Amino acid sequence: MPKHLWYTAFAVMMLIMLAACNTTDQSARERQQNNLNEVSFDPADRGTQDRGSYGQYENGQNRFDANIPFEGMNPNGTAQDPYLFEQKDGQDQSAAPEGDFQQKVLDLTNEAREKQGLQPLKNSNEVEDVAQDKSEDMAENNYFSHTSPKYGSPFEMLKEYGVDYKKASENIAAGQSTPDEVVKGWLNSPGHRKNIMDKNMTHVGVGFSEDGNQWVQMFIRK
Repeated sequence: MPKHLWYTAFAVMMLIMLAACNTTDQSARERQQNNLNEVSFDPADRGTQDRGSYGQYENGQNRFDANIPFEGMNPNGTAQDPYLFEQKDGQDQSAAPEGDFQQKVLDLTNEAREKQGLQPLKNSNEVEDVAQDKSEDMAENNYFSHTSPKYGSPFEMLKEYGVDYKKASENIAAGQSTPDEVVKGWLNSPGHRKNIMDKNMTHVGVGFSEDGNQWVQMFIRK
């Protein structure tokens, strides 16, 4: 073969190889991009996701805690009866909620309970104070969890505020703009609905923070 034809054939082969490499690189980049975009969370992952910073969520995104809603018995009882506490003299057991949103959440919660033949919950000012501070704490410190970096668990927070109770549970949510939205969301979630429909609960306190629409619903049994 003449030398000039050999050079021509060699140049053509190099161009073909470069084109193939570019195609392969492009396909790899596309596959990599698709893999990065295919993000999914199973229930176990969502427990971690919900504790992330607000930057991980779009504005207005409705969130409910993916973990089992907090529920438990008071761990600080007496030796004779570890879950029995006497009401302190002069302590107010029930009163009207402070805000319109809190009152509406209480009304909707009791409507749902009464449809199931359950007694309505009474509002507790002391529990409402706990729930309100918890909602504001979530807003100020950019977290979404039953456990507060400032107050600790709901058990610890109730104890710090001097609330006497036999049993307690907590529902939290964020992003809902109305009481109807948040109560409907809780009722459609089996774990949160269980807390709302607990026949043993007697009192409730509702917290609402306008800075991000954080909601806290804390139940106790006196």
